[in-house]
Amino acid sequence: RQIVPTEWVARSTRPHARIDDDNDYGYLVWLRRFKPDDETSAAWYMTGSGGNKVVMFPALALVVVITTTNFNARDAHDLSDSIVRDHILAAVAK
Repeated sequence: RQIVPTEWVARSTRPHARIDDDNDYGYLVWLRRFKPDDETSAAWYMTGSGGNKVVMFPALALVVVITTTNFNARDAHDLSDSIVRDHILAAVAK
């Protein structure tokens, strides 16, 4: 049973604000490419404290969930991003 309407997903995953060169923001969802030159790395993601993330790659039919305990750690989000980019996407590309 579908809970979230298709139109809401479409609206929430469109850019509504430009945050920086790498990130846009939809409605409660961040938008970016984890590998700038790779169309399949386009992702929608939600992020939480300590580097926790839920990352959806529509072109790959892939969802990645990272739970961490890196609270108050410097660069916790960068660490999670590197796991996604360097390990998960690298494994899927093989």
